[in-house]
Amino acid sequence: MNTRSEEALNASMLAEPQDQLRMQEGEHFELPGVQGRMEKIEFGNGLFLHLAELDVQQDSFFAVQNYMPPGWIGGSLNILGDMQIQPPGMGAFSCSDDEALIMRVDIPGTRYLLPASQLIRHVGVTCTLDSLSRRFSGDIPEGLAAFLGAGVEEVVMLRVGVSTQMRNVATSMFSRQIHGPGRRFQLEALAIQFLYELIEGFCGMEADEQQAIQEWERAAVEALMARIAAEPGRGWLAGQLAEEAGMTEARLNVLFRLLAEKRCAEYIREQRMRRARRLLEEGKLHLKQIAAEVGFSHVSNFSRAYKRWFGENPGRALRRKEPD
Repeated sequence: MNTRSEEALNASMLAEPQDQLRMQEGEHFELPGVQGRMEKIEFGNGLFLHLAELDVQQDSFFAVQNYMPPGWIGGSLNILGDMQIQPPGMGAFSCSDDEALIMRVDIPGTRYLLPASQLIRHVGVTCTLDSLSRRFSGDIPEGLAAFLGAGVEEVVMLRVGVSTQMRNVATSMFSRQIHGPGRRFQLEALAIQFLYELIEGFCGMEADEQQAIQEWERAAVEALMARIAAEPGRGWLAGQLAEEAGMTEARLNVLFRLLAEKRCAEYIREQRMRRARRLLEEGKLHLKQIAAEVGFSHVSNFSRAYKRWFGENPGRALRRKEPD
């Protein structure tokens, strides 16, 4: 990632900070109010991967210059933390743990806005259209038509619901098990899979949007969503919810994907993890209490689920809220 202040970044590389971050690779840097690591890997086949772990202490922003020639497609996801991405001539888009972005921005000057008091763990993958075409054997999905313009000033950015598989792939990129001589090989495979999951999710949403929703279906699913969000720790099951709503489980999942951009089970899991994160941030409950609040009878199971979702143990998140 090349920023407008690249020379300043290179001049201010730091030693490992006191609150060591989990990310082991990449260049260490400091910006006003932010310290952390960033890594850009070019795989030599039109595919690029960006990984970042940022400890944001004060509200901050930076702007990036394009290193990709016009004609590419990419995606971004925060598996932890929130930020805003603002392309030239457009409003800001949220990049968070529940909403990925698919994009093509040929004009330089995209701004990244980082709210204070958080740890951000970010994944970005970009691929040239020529390389993408080769990967699809020349038959790029029709759902990507908005990204395939021949101009040199294309700016497209759209939201995509985050599937469990997409999240798992992104979280795996920060795993301590990915290291050594095979790390680059493993990360290339994960970057390709992440891009595939992003495209699959986006094109699937485009197809689903062609299916009409009846008013009673919308009302039924919105009521279910409200119940799940209010009590995420209950033993919700998609099949039982579908039966209550008077529809098949397959139809329920289609409607959840249309209205929440994810299947019913994924929505339930997301609500549990989001509630858990809020409780950890409040710092008023012990881990066992938080686990029970979000539907886990064992702390170990909760810890594994939380780590798969956010890429860190809940105990570490809780310690960040403890007084110095």
